[in-house]
Amino acid sequence: ALDSEIKLFKKFEPVLKYDHRKEILESIKYVDEVFPVTHRNKIEAFNEIGYDVLFVGDEDVAWSELRKRIGVMSASIAQKIDPSETVFEVVLSGKNAMINHWGKIPRDDRKAAKRALKRVEVEHLKNRQWGVISQGERQRTLVGRALMCNPKLLILDEPCAGLDPVARVEFLEFIGRLASRKKGAPTLVFVTHHVEEIIPSITHVALLGKGEFVEKGPIEETLKTKNLRKTFSDNVSLRKPGGKYRLKVD
Repeated sequence: ALDSEIKLFKKFEPVLKYDHRKEILESIKYVDEVFPVTHRNKIEAFNEIGYDVLFVGDEDVAWSELRKRIGVMSASIAQKIDPSETVFEVVLSGKNAMINHWGKIPRDDRKAAKRALKRVEVEHLKNRQWGVISQGERQRTLVGRALMCNPKLLILDEPCAGLDPVARVEFLEFIGRLASRKKGAPTLVFVTHHVEEIIPSITHVALLGKGEFVEKGPIEETLKTKNLRKTFSDNVSLRKPGGKYRLKVD
């Protein structure tokens, strides 16, 4: 990973904040600092990673339950999926935050998986094996998996990595449609190194350089050339031709 990153946020519903698993701890912390606490529920937790009980307001919540409220899409998950798993099974495994589904499938879970497949536009692939579908199809399947638990928070960790230019555009358009839904859309955290991947639905941004905040706040106020120069420690310029962000190295 590079030293500089951009965290993007789309705010819909109250955001969950917790400290537990290192892979997603940082993204939650960024959401907590970017959005005002007064406009959302706050989950207080310990600073150390490893505790299994967290505090949601006055309620104690076990990690095993809390993780079901958060959808995560990342390369680390993709690498652990058995090539023989079907797209349907991969999506279904998200219900209980599992890797590789096993056991009896309850009728309600089967129906929920079918709805998730339709929501991420891969229902025609439900019987295809994970090992033979394209990278773009895998990314959509992973989003479907993350949505199986009806999360309040959806984290997309560099979701365009490995996509060719055409597939990247198609995937970003798909995420745009998903984020634009007025009903049932979770708060979205989109992690990227590329401003070109910012979709119109994004409302807030956190710029990070060497693991520290450079700037954070509403995107129109924060995503500026001067801030990006501090983020990337280089002479870059931000452009927005046709309403789409572009970064030029001067």
